[in-house]
Amino acid sequence: MSTSVMLIAMILLYFTILLGITWFSQRRQGKGHDYSGYVIGNRKVGIAGICTSIAANARDGTGMAFWVAFAAMFGFGAVWVLAGFLLAFGLIALQAPKIRKEAEEQNYVTLDDMFRYRVGPRFGKVGATLIALTAFLYAAGNLYVAGALASNLFGIANTYGVVAAALFVGLYLWAGGYMNVIRTDLFQGALIFVFASAMLFVYDIPAPGEIVAQLGAFPADMKLGFFLLVGLFGYAAADQWQRLFSAKSPDVARHSFLVVLPFYALITSGVIVFGMAMHAQFPDVPPNELFFGLFAQETLSPIVIVMLGLFTLTAAMSTIDTQTFQFSATIMRTLGYDHESDRTKFVVTLRTVMAGLLVAMSLIAILIGDVVSYLVDVVTVFLVLAPILFYVVISKPRQDKFRDTALAVIAGSCAILHGILFFTGTFNEGILLNLIPAGLSALLTAALAAGLRFRKRTE
Repeated sequence: MSTSVMLIAMILLYFTILLGITWFSQRRQGKGHDYSGYVIGNRKVGIAGICTSIAANARDGTGMAFWVAFAAMFGFGAVWVLAGFLLAFGLIALQAPKIRKEAEEQNYVTLDDMFRYRVGPRFGKVGATLIALTAFLYAAGNLYVAGALASNLFGIANTYGVVAAALFVGLYLWAGGYMNVIRTDLFQGALIFVFASAMLFVYDIPAPGEIVAQLGAFPADMKLGFFLLVGLFGYAAADQWQRLFSAKSPDVARHSFLVVLPFYALITSGVIVFGMAMHAQFPDVPPNELFFGLFAQETLSPIVIVMLGLFTLTAAMSTIDTQTFQFSATIMRTLGYDHESDRTKFVVTLRTVMAGLLVAMSLIAILIGDVVSYLVDVVTVFLVLAPILFYVVISKPRQDKFRDTALAVIAGSCAILHGILFFTGTFNEGILLNLIPAGLSALLTAALAAGLRFRKRTE
Protein backbone atom coordinates (compact mmCIF):
# COMPACT_ATOMS: atom_id res chain seq x y z
CA MET A 1 0.00 0.00 0.00
CA SER A 2 1.45 3.39 -1.02
CA THR A 3 2.04 6.20 1.46
CA SER A 4 -0.67 8.36 -0.17
CA VAL A 5 -3.27 5.61 0.05
CA MET A 6 -2.40 4.92 3.69
CA LEU A 7 -2.63 8.59 4.56
CA ILE A 8 -5.92 9.09 2.73
CA ALA A 9 -7.36 6.08 4.57
CA MET A 10 -6.22 7.46 7.96
CA ILE A 11 -7.56 10.95 7.19
CA LEU A 12 -10.92 9.51 6.11
CA LEU A 13 -11.06 7.51 9.35
CA TYR A 14 -10.18 10.65 11.32
CA PHE A 15 -12.91 12.68 9.60
CA THR A 16 -15.40 9.84 10.13
CA ILE A 17 -14.70 9.85 13.86
CA LEU A 18 -15.16 13.64 14.00
CA LEU A 19 -18.47 13.29 12.19
CA GLY A 20 -19.46 10.62 14.68
CA ILE A 21 -18.66 12.97 17.56
CA THR A 22 -20.74 15.67 15.86
CA TRP A 23 -23.68 13.28 15.46
CA PHE A 24 -23.32 12.31 19.12
CA SER A 25 -23.40 15.99 20.15
CA GLN A 26 -26.60 16.49 18.18
CA ARG A 27 -28.22 13.46 19.78
CA ARG A 28 -27.20 14.57 23.26
CA GLN A 29 -28.77 17.99 22.72
CA GLY A 30 -32.01 16.41 21.55
CA LYS A 31 -35.15 18.16 20.40
CA GLY A 32 -36.22 21.28 22.22
CA HIS A 33 -32.79 21.87 23.79
CA ASP A 34 -31.84 25.38 24.97
CA TYR A 35 -28.41 25.53 23.28
CA SER A 36 -26.61 25.99 26.62
CA GLY A 37 -24.10 23.32 25.60
CA TYR A 38 -23.59 25.01 22.24
CA VAL A 39 -22.61 28.29 23.85
CA ILE A 40 -20.46 27.38 26.87
CA GLY A 41 -20.71 23.61 27.34
CA ASN A 42 -23.34 23.93 30.13
CA ARG A 43 -20.38 24.78 32.43
CA LYS A 44 -20.07 21.04 32.99
CA VAL A 45 -16.74 20.26 31.31
CA GLY A 46 -14.58 17.91 33.38
CA ILE A 47 -10.83 17.60 33.89
CA ALA A 48 -10.34 15.22 30.97
CA GLY A 49 -12.14 17.53 28.55
CA ILE A 50 -10.25 20.63 29.64
CA CYS A 51 -6.81 18.94 29.76
CA THR A 52 -7.07 17.37 26.32
CA SER A 53 -8.46 20.60 24.88
CA ILE A 54 -5.51 22.56 26.29
CA ALA A 55 -3.03 19.99 24.98
CA ALA A 56 -4.65 19.81 21.54
CA ASN A 57 -4.55 23.58 21.08
CA ALA A 58 -1.22 24.33 22.75
CA ARG A 59 0.51 21.99 20.31
CA ASP A 60 -1.22 23.29 17.20
CA GLY A 61 -0.33 23.03 13.50
CA THR A 62 1.74 26.22 13.37
CA GLY A 63 3.35 25.19 16.64
CA MET A 64 4.48 21.91 15.08
CA ALA A 65 6.43 23.73 12.38
CA PHE A 66 7.84 26.07 15.05
CA TRP A 67 8.94 23.32 17.46
CA VAL A 68 10.49 21.07 14.80
CA ALA A 69 12.55 24.03 13.52
CA PHE A 70 13.50 25.02 17.06
CA ALA A 71 14.51 21.48 18.03
CA ALA A 72 16.61 21.19 14.86
CA MET A 73 18.51 24.33 15.81
CA PHE A 74 18.79 24.03 19.60
CA GLY A 75 17.81 20.51 20.65
CA PHE A 76 16.54 20.45 24.23
CA GLY A 77 17.52 24.10 24.55
CA ALA A 78 13.98 24.62 23.24
CA VAL A 79 12.73 23.55 26.69
CA TRP A 80 13.25 27.17 27.76
CA VAL A 81 10.18 27.90 25.67
CA LEU A 82 8.22 25.17 27.46
CA ALA A 83 9.09 26.76 30.82
CA GLY A 84 7.12 29.86 29.83
CA PHE A 85 3.97 27.81 29.24
CA LEU A 86 4.36 26.01 32.57
CA LEU A 87 4.60 29.34 34.40
CA ALA A 88 1.49 30.64 32.61
CA PHE A 89 -0.58 27.55 33.43
CA GLY A 90 0.57 27.70 37.05
CA LEU A 91 -0.59 31.31 37.37
CA ILE A 92 -3.97 30.51 35.82
CA ALA A 93 -4.38 27.56 38.19
CA LEU A 94 -3.82 29.83 41.21
CA GLN A 95 -6.48 32.27 40.01
CA ALA A 96 -8.90 29.68 38.60
CA PRO A 97 -11.28 29.02 41.54
CA LYS A 98 -12.11 32.70 42.09
CA ILE A 99 -12.67 33.42 38.41
CA ARG A 100 -14.65 30.21 37.75
CA LYS A 101 -17.07 31.07 40.56
CA GLU A 102 -17.41 34.61 39.26
CA ALA A 103 -17.92 33.32 35.69
CA GLU A 104 -21.07 31.47 36.70
CA GLU A 105 -22.40 34.39 38.75
CA GLN A 106 -21.82 36.90 35.93
CA ASN A 107 -22.53 34.56 32.97
CA TYR A 108 -19.10 34.89 31.36
CA VAL A 109 -18.81 33.32 27.93
CA THR A 110 -15.64 35.00 26.64
CA LEU A 111 -12.70 36.78 28.27
CA ASP A 112 -13.97 40.21 27.28
CA ASP A 113 -17.09 39.54 29.40
CA MET A 114 -14.74 39.52 32.40
CA PHE A 115 -13.07 42.72 31.18
CA ARG A 116 -16.42 44.51 31.01
CA TYR A 117 -17.46 43.37 34.50
CA ARG A 118 -14.14 43.93 36.25
CA VAL A 119 -13.05 47.12 34.46
CA GLY A 120 -15.66 48.65 32.15
CA PRO A 121 -17.03 48.88 28.60
CA ARG A 122 -14.15 50.82 27.01
CA PHE A 123 -11.44 48.34 27.93
CA GLY A 124 -13.90 45.54 27.22
CA LYS A 125 -14.21 46.67 23.60
CA VAL A 126 -10.48 47.15 23.08
CA GLY A 127 -9.77 43.78 24.69
CA ALA A 128 -12.43 42.12 22.54
CA THR A 129 -10.90 43.62 19.41
CA LEU A 130 -7.45 42.24 20.24
CA ILE A 131 -8.86 38.83 21.21
CA ALA A 132 -10.86 38.58 18.00
CA LEU A 133 -7.92 39.75 15.87
CA THR A 134 -5.63 37.17 17.45
CA ALA A 135 -8.14 34.34 17.05
CA PHE A 136 -8.54 35.29 13.39
CA LEU A 137 -4.79 35.39 12.70
CA TYR A 138 -4.07 32.23 14.69
CA ALA A 139 -6.77 30.19 12.97
CA ALA A 140 -5.64 31.49 9.57
CA GLY A 141 -2.12 30.27 10.34
CA ASN A 142 -3.43 26.78 11.04
CA LEU A 143 -5.52 26.82 7.86
CA TYR A 144 -2.27 27.59 6.05
CA VAL A 145 -0.67 24.54 7.67
CA ALA A 146 -3.59 22.35 6.54
CA GLY A 147 -3.21 23.66 2.99
CA ALA A 148 0.57 23.26 2.93
CA LEU A 149 0.19 19.74 4.31
CA ALA A 150 -2.20 18.77 1.52
CA SER A 151 0.09 20.35 -1.06
CA ASN A 152 3.18 18.49 0.14
CA LEU A 153 1.43 15.15 0.54
CA PHE A 154 -0.79 15.02 -2.52
CA GLY A 155 0.80 17.50 -4.92
CA ILE A 156 -2.27 19.75 -5.04
CA ALA A 157 -2.52 23.52 -4.65
CA ASN A 158 -2.52 24.87 -1.08
CA THR A 159 -5.88 26.46 -1.75
CA TYR A 160 -7.68 23.12 -1.95
CA GLY A 161 -6.37 21.99 1.42
CA VAL A 162 -7.29 25.30 3.03
CA VAL A 163 -10.84 25.17 1.65
CA ALA A 164 -11.33 21.52 2.65
CA ALA A 165 -10.21 22.16 6.24
CA ALA A 166 -12.43 25.26 6.51
CA LEU A 167 -15.47 23.40 5.20
CA PHE A 168 -15.05 20.49 7.56
CA VAL A 169 -14.48 22.66 10.63
CA GLY A 170 -17.50 24.73 9.64
CA LEU A 171 -19.61 21.58 9.46
CA TYR A 172 -18.97 20.31 12.96
CA LEU A 173 -18.94 23.78 14.54
CA TRP A 174 -22.33 24.45 12.96
CA ALA A 175 -23.66 21.22 14.43
CA GLY A 176 -22.20 21.19 17.93
CA GLY A 177 -20.75 24.58 18.90
CA TYR A 178 -18.52 24.87 21.97
CA MET A 179 -19.40 21.47 23.37
CA ASN A 180 -18.39 19.91 20.07
CA VAL A 181 -15.08 21.79 20.26
CA ILE A 182 -14.44 20.19 23.65
CA ARG A 183 -15.54 16.70 22.53
CA THR A 184 -13.48 16.74 19.33
CA ASP A 185 -10.51 18.11 21.30
CA LEU A 186 -10.84 15.14 23.67
CA PHE A 187 -10.27 12.82 20.72
CA GLN A 188 -7.71 15.02 19.00
CA GLY A 189 -5.76 15.67 22.20
CA ALA A 190 -5.54 11.92 22.82
CA LEU A 191 -4.15 11.41 19.29
CA ILE A 192 -1.54 14.12 19.81
CA PHE A 193 -0.51 12.61 23.15
CA VAL A 194 -0.12 9.12 21.66
CA PHE A 195 1.94 10.37 18.71
CA ALA A 196 4.25 12.54 20.81
CA SER A 197 4.72 9.79 23.40
CA ALA A 198 5.63 7.30 20.66
CA MET A 199 8.45 9.60 19.52
CA LEU A 200 10.16 9.12 22.88
CA PHE A 201 10.33 5.37 22.22
CA VAL A 202 11.04 5.41 18.48
CA TYR A 203 13.94 7.89 18.52
CA ASP A 204 16.97 8.17 20.79
CA ILE A 205 16.74 10.55 23.73
CA PRO A 206 20.00 12.43 24.43
CA ALA A 207 21.92 11.55 27.58
CA PRO A 208 21.24 13.80 30.62
CA GLY A 209 24.63 15.47 30.25
CA GLU A 210 23.94 16.32 26.62
CA ILE A 211 20.51 17.72 27.50
CA VAL A 212 22.08 19.96 30.16
CA ALA A 213 24.69 21.12 27.64
CA GLN A 214 21.96 21.96 25.10
CA LEU A 215 20.07 23.93 27.74
CA GLY A 216 23.20 25.89 28.57
CA ALA A 217 24.08 26.50 24.92
CA PHE A 218 20.76 28.15 24.16
CA PRO A 219 21.57 31.86 23.55
CA ALA A 220 20.91 33.99 26.64
CA ASP A 221 18.76 36.58 24.85
CA MET A 222 16.63 33.80 23.36
CA LYS A 223 16.25 32.11 26.76
CA LEU A 224 14.74 35.25 28.22
CA GLY A 225 12.93 36.31 25.07
CA PHE A 226 11.11 33.06 24.33
CA PHE A 227 10.48 32.31 28.01
CA LEU A 228 8.68 35.63 28.41
CA LEU A 229 6.97 35.55 25.00
CA VAL A 230 5.53 32.09 25.54
CA GLY A 231 4.67 32.83 29.18
CA LEU A 232 2.70 35.91 28.15
CA PHE A 233 1.17 33.95 25.26
CA GLY A 234 -0.04 31.12 27.50
CA TYR A 235 -1.43 33.45 30.17
CA ALA A 236 -3.26 35.88 27.89
CA ALA A 237 -4.71 33.29 25.49
CA ALA A 238 -8.46 33.90 25.62
CA ASP A 239 -9.33 30.26 24.83
CA GLN A 240 -7.56 29.15 28.05
CA TRP A 241 -9.84 31.38 30.10
CA GLN A 242 -12.91 30.22 28.19
CA ARG A 243 -12.05 26.65 29.17
CA LEU A 244 -11.79 27.84 32.78
CA PHE A 245 -15.26 29.44 32.50
CA SER A 246 -16.75 26.16 31.20
CA ALA A 247 -15.28 23.95 33.95
CA LYS A 248 -17.63 21.84 36.05
CA SER A 249 -16.53 23.52 39.29
CA PRO A 250 -13.85 25.87 40.70
CA ASP A 251 -11.79 22.88 41.84
CA VAL A 252 -11.99 21.27 38.40
CA ALA A 253 -10.82 24.55 36.87
CA ARG A 254 -7.75 24.68 39.12
CA HIS A 255 -6.85 21.00 38.94
CA SER A 256 -7.16 20.91 35.15
CA PHE A 257 -4.43 23.51 34.64
CA LEU A 258 -2.16 21.64 37.06
CA VAL A 259 -2.85 18.12 35.78
CA VAL A 260 -2.13 19.16 32.18
CA LEU A 261 1.43 20.31 33.01
CA PRO A 262 3.20 16.91 32.92
CA PHE A 263 1.22 15.81 29.85
CA TYR A 264 2.10 19.02 28.04
CA ALA A 265 5.76 18.61 28.99
CA LEU A 266 5.73 15.03 27.66
CA ILE A 267 4.10 16.09 24.37
CA THR A 268 6.66 18.85 23.90
CA SER A 269 9.56 16.53 24.71
CA GLY A 270 8.30 14.06 22.10
CA VAL A 271 8.17 16.75 19.42
CA ILE A 272 11.67 17.98 20.37
CA VAL A 273 13.11 14.46 20.11
CA PHE A 274 11.40 14.04 16.73
CA GLY A 275 12.79 17.35 15.44
CA MET A 276 16.30 16.48 16.55
CA ALA A 277 16.09 13.06 14.91
CA MET A 278 14.83 14.51 11.63
CA HIS A 279 17.57 17.16 11.60
CA ALA A 280 20.19 14.45 12.13
CA GLN A 281 18.70 12.36 9.32
CA PHE A 282 18.36 15.29 6.88
CA PRO A 283 21.11 17.77 7.87
CA ASP A 284 21.07 19.56 4.50
CA VAL A 285 17.49 20.78 4.93
CA PRO A 286 17.36 24.25 6.58
CA PRO A 287 15.62 24.11 10.02
CA ASN A 288 12.87 26.54 9.00
CA GLU A 289 12.05 24.33 6.01
CA LEU A 290 12.51 20.99 7.76
CA PHE A 291 8.93 20.33 8.85
CA PHE A 292 7.23 20.60 5.46
CA GLY A 293 10.37 19.32 3.75
CA LEU A 294 9.94 15.96 5.50
CA PHE A 295 6.97 15.10 3.33
CA ALA A 296 9.19 15.27 0.24
CA GLN A 297 11.87 12.91 1.62
CA GLU A 298 11.67 9.56 -0.17
CA THR A 299 13.90 7.85 2.40
CA LEU A 300 11.59 8.65 5.32
CA SER A 301 9.47 5.74 6.51
CA PRO A 302 5.90 5.79 5.12
CA ILE A 303 4.59 5.08 8.62
CA VAL A 304 6.35 8.21 9.94
CA ILE A 305 4.94 10.32 7.09
CA VAL A 306 1.41 9.01 7.70
CA MET A 307 1.60 9.56 11.46
CA LEU A 308 3.18 13.01 11.08
CA GLY A 309 0.56 14.03 8.53
CA LEU A 310 -2.30 12.85 10.75
CA PHE A 311 -0.74 14.44 13.84
CA THR A 312 -0.31 17.80 12.10
CA LEU A 313 -3.82 17.76 10.64
CA THR A 314 -5.23 16.92 14.07
CA ALA A 315 -3.29 19.74 15.75
CA ALA A 316 -4.30 22.27 13.09
CA MET A 317 -7.99 21.32 13.06
CA SER A 318 -8.31 21.45 16.85
CA THR A 319 -6.95 25.02 16.85
CA ILE A 320 -9.01 26.20 13.89
CA ASP A 321 -12.29 25.19 15.55
CA THR A 322 -11.37 26.71 18.93
CA GLN A 323 -10.23 30.04 17.52
CA THR A 324 -13.16 30.27 15.09
CA PHE A 325 -15.61 29.86 17.95
CA GLN A 326 -13.57 32.24 20.12
CA PHE A 327 -13.60 34.99 17.49
CA SER A 328 -17.29 34.65 16.68
CA ALA A 329 -18.49 34.51 20.29
CA THR A 330 -16.28 37.48 21.24
CA ILE A 331 -17.60 39.64 18.41
CA MET A 332 -21.21 38.81 19.19
CA ARG A 333 -20.86 39.48 22.91
CA THR A 334 -19.15 42.80 22.13
CA LEU A 335 -22.00 43.79 19.81
CA GLY A 336 -24.45 43.16 22.65
CA TYR A 337 -25.95 39.79 21.74
CA ASP A 338 -27.27 38.13 24.90
CA HIS A 339 -26.91 34.35 24.99
CA GLU A 340 -29.27 34.06 27.97
CA SER A 341 -32.39 35.93 26.81
CA ASP A 342 -32.70 34.27 23.38
CA ARG A 343 -30.22 31.45 22.88
CA THR A 344 -31.80 30.28 19.63
CA LYS A 345 -31.30 33.67 18.00
CA PHE A 346 -27.78 33.87 19.45
CA VAL A 347 -26.81 30.48 18.01
CA VAL A 348 -28.31 31.17 14.57
CA THR A 349 -26.35 34.43 14.34
CA LEU A 350 -23.24 32.77 15.73
CA ARG A 351 -23.36 30.12 13.00
CA THR A 352 -23.59 32.82 10.34
CA VAL A 353 -20.62 34.71 11.78
CA MET A 354 -18.51 31.53 11.95
CA ALA A 355 -19.25 30.71 8.31
CA GLY A 356 -18.24 34.18 7.13
CA LEU A 357 -15.15 34.08 9.33
CA LEU A 358 -13.93 30.79 7.86
CA VAL A 359 -14.19 32.28 4.37
CA ALA A 360 -12.17 35.35 5.39
CA MET A 361 -9.54 33.27 7.21
CA SER A 362 -9.13 31.05 4.17
CA LEU A 363 -8.25 34.09 2.07
CA ILE A 364 -5.60 35.18 4.60
CA ALA A 365 -4.21 31.64 4.90
CA ILE A 366 -3.50 31.49 1.18
CA LEU A 367 -1.31 34.62 1.48
CA ILE A 368 0.93 33.43 4.36
CA GLY A 369 4.60 32.79 3.55
CA ASP A 370 6.85 31.82 6.48
CA VAL A 371 4.53 30.36 9.14
CA VAL A 372 7.16 30.42 11.92
CA SER A 373 7.85 34.16 11.64
CA TYR A 374 4.11 34.73 11.16
CA LEU A 375 3.44 33.02 14.49
CA VAL A 376 6.14 34.91 16.42
CA ASP A 377 5.81 38.38 14.85
CA VAL A 378 2.14 38.74 13.85
CA VAL A 379 -0.02 36.62 16.16
CA THR A 380 1.76 37.90 19.29
CA VAL A 381 0.03 41.29 19.07
CA PHE A 382 -2.35 40.25 21.86
CA LEU A 383 0.52 39.83 24.35
CA VAL A 384 0.02 43.47 25.31
CA LEU A 385 -3.09 42.24 27.17
CA ALA A 386 -1.14 39.90 29.47
CA PRO A 387 0.11 42.46 32.05
CA ILE A 388 -3.28 44.19 32.08
CA LEU A 389 -5.07 40.86 32.48
CA PHE A 390 -2.90 39.97 35.47
CA TYR A 391 -3.68 43.32 37.10
CA VAL A 392 -7.40 42.96 36.36
CA VAL A 393 -7.54 39.48 37.90
CA ILE A 394 -5.66 40.31 41.12
CA SER A 395 -7.56 43.57 41.72
CA LYS A 396 -11.16 43.88 42.84
CA PRO A 397 -13.91 44.44 40.23
CA ARG A 398 -14.53 48.18 40.03
CA GLN A 399 -16.36 50.35 37.52
CA ASP A 400 -14.10 53.40 37.36
CA LYS A 401 -14.35 55.48 34.17
CA PHE A 402 -10.81 56.81 34.48
CA ARG A 403 -9.30 53.36 35.01
CA ASP A 404 -11.45 51.90 32.24
CA THR A 405 -10.34 54.58 29.76
CA ALA A 406 -6.68 54.42 30.84
CA LEU A 407 -6.46 50.63 30.40
CA ALA A 408 -8.19 50.87 27.02
CA VAL A 409 -5.66 53.50 25.89
CA ILE A 410 -2.72 51.43 27.19
CA ALA A 411 -3.87 48.27 25.39
CA GLY A 412 -4.75 50.09 22.16
CA SER A 413 -1.59 52.19 21.95
CA CYS A 414 0.72 49.23 22.72
CA ALA A 415 -1.05 47.15 20.06
CA ILE A 416 -0.53 49.97 17.55
CA LEU A 417 3.14 50.09 18.57
CA HIS A 418 3.36 46.35 17.88
CA GLY A 419 2.01 46.93 14.39
CA ILE A 420 4.51 49.74 13.73
CA LEU A 421 7.46 47.62 14.88
CA PHE A 422 6.28 44.72 12.75
CA PHE A 423 5.80 46.70 9.55
CA THR A 424 9.13 48.51 9.96
CA GLY A 425 10.97 45.18 10.33
CA THR A 426 12.19 45.93 13.86
CA PHE A 427 11.25 42.47 15.13
CA ASN A 428 13.73 40.95 12.68
CA GLU A 429 16.63 42.47 14.66
CA GLY A 430 16.21 40.25 17.75
CA ILE A 431 13.68 38.28 19.76
CA LEU A 432 13.79 40.65 22.75
CA LEU A 433 12.47 43.45 20.56
CA ASN A 434 9.20 41.50 20.25
CA LEU A 435 8.70 42.18 23.96
CA ILE A 436 8.77 45.98 23.66
CA PRO A 437 4.96 46.44 23.31
CA ALA A 438 4.15 44.01 26.15
CA GLY A 439 6.91 45.53 28.30
CA LEU A 440 5.54 49.01 27.78
CA SER A 441 2.07 47.70 28.61
CA ALA A 442 3.42 46.26 31.89
CA LEU A 443 5.16 49.54 32.85
CA LEU A 444 2.13 51.70 32.08
CA THR A 445 -0.25 49.32 33.88
CA ALA A 446 2.00 49.28 36.96
CA ALA A 447 2.19 53.08 36.93
CA LEU A 448 -1.60 53.32 36.65
CA ALA A 449 -2.11 50.88 39.52
CA ALA A 450 0.31 52.84 41.71
CA GLY A 451 -1.35 56.13 40.80
CA LEU A 452 -4.83 54.81 41.58
CA ARG A 453 -3.66 53.48 44.93
CA PHE A 454 -2.06 56.82 45.79
CA ARG A 455 -5.26 58.65 44.80
CA LYS A 456 -7.32 56.38 47.02
CA ARG A 457 -5.07 56.99 50.01
CA THR A 458 -5.17 60.77 49.62
CA GLU A 459 -8.95 61.03 49.18
